[in-house]
Amino acid sequence: MHVHRSALRALGILSDRYGRRKFAVAGSLNFGVSVAVLALTKSEPILLPAEILGGASDAAFTPSVAASLADTAGIEEKKSLFLLHRLRSA
Repeated sequence: MHVHRSALRALGILSDRYGRRKFAVAGSLNFGVSVAVLALTKSEPILLPAEILGGASDAAFTPSVAASLADTAGIEEKKSLFLLHRLRSA
């Protein structure tokens, strides 16, 4: 959780600069890797790096998708889309 919150703003700025889709895809893929590692590992020293990767991956995904939703959705769509996005993030 701490990695996610501390990296959120920086990765959001980078996703605006270098492309939201790239950060959303990279965040999704890396998050999947971190979840797989957490599910399959039996080694305690691997758990912390996998958690850090998961937090950073979610921090790359969240602002990229939120900004994309804000750019593409109409006024009425934004309400429901952001509600769904917030529920996913909770």
